[in-house]
Amino acid sequence: MWYVNERPPEEFVEALLSLRQAGKESKWQIQEVPAPSRLSPYAAALALSAETAHARFVVLYDPQGQPGWDSHFRIVIMARSEIEYEFASDPLLADVVWAWLGEALDAAGAGRHAITGTVTRTESQSFGATELLGGRLHVELRASWSPNTEILGPHLQALDYLMMSLTGTQLHEVV
Repeated sequence: MWYVNERPPEEFVEALLSLRQAGKESKWQIQEVPAPSRLSPYAAALALSAETAHARFVVLYDPQGQPGWDSHFRIVIMARSEIEYEFASDPLLADVVWAWLGEALDAAGAGRHAITGTVTRTESQSFGATELLGGRLHVELRASWSPNTEILGPHLQALDYLMMSLTGTQLHEVV
């Protein structure tokens, strides 16, 4: 489902069409997933996945705009990746991951404003039948921003670059 309401405005449709080329160039498996239905009148969502990481890319559209957006559009992302213990214990982890997002957006040419987000590190330990899996460490970035234009392909490309950073692929190898 690309949108929540039945007849999406042309501006929203054109913005979604601008994602096509970035999706074709992605290094990750991308698929359409159900979009959140309560955040805006129109929404679309994509999932990116790899062996040790996954992400969501959500496009929200409200013809009236919403407080804090300063736009009709809002991009919302969530990216989560397994990380090594040495990296997880680094006190600068959150700062580094947040900086990676800015670098990825800049490298993709994704103009934005009103950006906000959080970085979380988690440790999980398996028990019972899944005990052989052992413990796992993850870092998760949740962020949202308003794009400067309706051309959204660079924003999806930025998430692609962010996933490369999270999984250990160097951004400069791709750009």
